[in-house]
Amino acid sequence: MYCCAFDGIAAIEPSHVREDFMIPDQAKDIQDDAARETSADVIVTNQLRVACNGGGGTLGHPQIFLTLGNNGRVTCPYCSSEFVSSAD
Repeated sequence: MYCCAFDGIAAIEPSHVREDFMIPDQAKDIQDDAARETSADVIVTNQLRVACNGGGGTLGHPQIFLTLGNNGRVTCPYCSSEFVSSAD
């Protein structure tokens, strides 16, 4: 015969449940803001179309091609490198 007393059991919240969680979009916005603030990569070019792969080899990002805008600038959406048209 088994006798079980459940009076002393308390509900414990799992450790992975937290009140201060962020949805993925909020986390991405914070990461994007941090990347913009720390980006000091300005690449001067005389081309209208440039390619960017993050420059980190396997730590970079997929190679993409960007076209400089009317203001002579374009920013990579992956690594925030800024490409600027040369003065010549």
